Amino acid sequence: MLLLTGSVLRSQERPKLGLTLSGGGAKGFAHIGVLKVLEELNLPIDYISGTSMGSVIGGLYAIGYRAADLEALALRIDWDDMFSDRSERRFLGMPQKYWDSRYTFTLELKHRRVNLPSGIIAGHKIYNLLNRLTLAAQPQQDFHKFPIPFTCIATDIVTGEAVVLDHGNIAEAIRASMAIPSVFTAIRIDGRLLVDGGLVRNFPVADVRKMGADRVIGVDVSTTLLKEDRLRSFLDIMNQAINFQIVSSTEAQRAQCDYLLQPDIADFSVFDFDRVPEIIAAGEKVARAHYAALQALADTLAAYGPPSPPEVLPQIDSLYITRVETRGLRTLTRSLVIAELGIRLPARITLDQLERGIEHIYSLQMFDRVGYSIEDGEEGSTLLIRLAEKSPDLFRIGIHYDSKTDASLMINTTFRNLSRYGSILSLDAKLGGDPQFDARYYLHLGFPRGMGMRLRANYNERNTDTFQDEERIARIRFNSSVGEGLWGTVFSSRLMIGAGVRGEYVTGEPSIAPLGYPSITEKLLLIFATLTLDTYDKSVYPSSGYFLQISAEHSDRDLLNKRDFQRYYLDARALLPLHRQVSFLSQLFLGSSGGEGLPLHYQFALGGMDKPIAYPGKLSSFLGLKAQERLGPHAQFLQLGFQYEFLKNKYAQLRWNAGNTFAEWQLDLKQNRFITGWGLTVGARTLLGPVEFTLMSGNRRVFLSHLNIGYKF
Repeated sequence: MLLLTGSVLRSQERPKLGLTLSGGGAKGFAHIGVLKVLEELNLPIDYISGTSMGSVIGGLYAIGYRAADLEALALRIDWDDMFSDRSERRFLGMPQKYWDSRYTFTLELKHRRVNLPSGIIAGHKIYNLLNRLTLAAQPQQDFHKFPIPFTCIATDIVTGEAVVLDHGNIAEAIRASMAIPSVFTAIRIDGRLLVDGGLVRNFPVADVRKMGADRVIGVDVSTTLLKEDRLRSFLDIMNQAINFQIVSSTEAQRAQCDYLLQPDIADFSVFDFDRVPEIIAAGEKVARAHYAALQALADTLAAYGPPSPPEVLPQIDSLYITRVETRGLRTLTRSLVIAELGIRLPARITLDQLERGIEHIYSLQMFDRVGYSIEDGEEGSTLLIRLAEKSPDLFRIGIHYDSKTDASLMINTTFRNLSRYGSILSLDAKLGGDPQFDARYYLHLGFPRGMGMRLRANYNERNTDTFQDEERIARIRFNSSVGEGLWGTVFSSRLMIGAGVRGEYVTGEPSIAPLGYPSITEKLLLIFATLTLDTYDKSVYPSSGYFLQISAEHSDRDLLNKRDFQRYYLDARALLPLHRQVSFLSQLFLGSSGGEGLPLHYQFALGGMDKPIAYPGKLSSFLGLKAQERLGPHAQFLQLGFQYEFLKNKYAQLRWNAGNTFAEWQLDLKQNRFITGWGLTVGARTLLGPVEFTLMSGNRRVFLSHLNIGYKF
């Protein structure tokens, strides 16, 4: 009789099993734990629907990823970085690297007014992660034809209607479904502006029923309404008001589930992306609590015959690209995008090469988002680059305080594509200690990548102290006006090589000095050549990379100067990671000059904690000396130390240095020629920039201290 029953069942069509995964931010990782148990039971999933994080997990599972694959991805990905739109520093051009460690806040300008963004995150990185993970499935535009038919839900932010996404680009559909309003920017698909589907249907059980599911397993990680005693802040009240509609919709959808699984995730928030293992475990735990019922379901379905083996997701290692098309350009040129992509067609390229090219385009910082898709053809593939341009103009603010110059404020406006596509005009005004105005104009020349021109005009005021026997004898207030033109690889991401001409008019008036101390007036016209290599991984507290700057400057009477002189310097710095949290620091600075006499403001200075790049080749920090305590036409300096990240974004640095300035150049390593010092710095990387305190000493000073808050400029 049992054999007859089994034979009859196998001749009938098996009931279709649907799986619905709700939204819930980081709590959605619990879906992975549930999938592990469903696979263990060999339950055949016929349809999947999902919203927000449920669309991420469900969409990837539908195209062929298994639970183990999803768990490995969730544990491997740096989610803090993924939900950031910051470009990796290694891809930034030299101008962007300069600005990357200068401003605290950046806003777009539209029609000469500050424009607040529609979302904190444009989602460039998360979009390209989804793009890479779904690339093999993208040729199939009908989601119902995936290995497991799939659909996800988004919300039309204009009409408030639910939008069912079941065709098109799967990465775009998932990105739209998870676009939390005010956190992520909205996505336009088929002419509709879409945001997170959780606003209207966070638990889309009805949708998987419409696909054909006879029985439904629903995994609900939705936020529940807070009790009165937990409504402690205005944010709690605001979230509670938003959640009313979500909770009401979810309760109606729960009633349509045959098997409802609700993991115990009360102790987790939607932003707990650093607790992935615990959340996955919570999902597995609830599935095992329903193990008997799920086993009975598996046995019932198995009686209809063994399920089909899961389809294996094809692996794409390389692509043969014959054409490149761009979509979304409004003001920028296609030639600029192709130049930054750096691929000569036709070519066979790896995915890593392709994504490096995409990141080079994004690092221009002229786009909110740069993505790609592949369209197969008979003679090769077409690379379609999808771009969302930013407003070309920016308003930026930098805030800084240190115990030497007190507080200062930097206000910047940046205008891009002002006279030509790819051009940048940046205007800085520094208020407070050492006021400064700086205008820089960059012109991108296209091929080869990175080639361009930089024009600069600068006016600044600053104090320079002169010392004798460790006592200050004078303070000179310098007013400097500079005009400069440079041609070279100014947009390169690693190596800038260039040459140019610089004109200066400098006056110096003693503000504190003995009677009769002379005033200074200099008119200079110089030619110079420079090489800069910068591979630091971060602008603030880098843990690896190199910085090298070599410069030669020449002034003579043939250039209508009153004096002939030359100045050369080498500044080499390296950070070598010894451990995930420990790096070895080193810096070597060598400076020399020749001719009839180097102007005072061109002499090399050692001392204090000034940022060396603020006045390249002129100032170098020196632990154990006051600011600019050593001044001379030649300089030699060595610094060694260690950096330890003892907590996330919290650092300690222990450094030792030796060096001096000299009237004549000698490579004499006798100890009595050099001043030594050491310092301990404790600091943190914050939204305001670095916040750090340094205690230092040496063979010239007993103890000195320095406090810095914010980026130095």
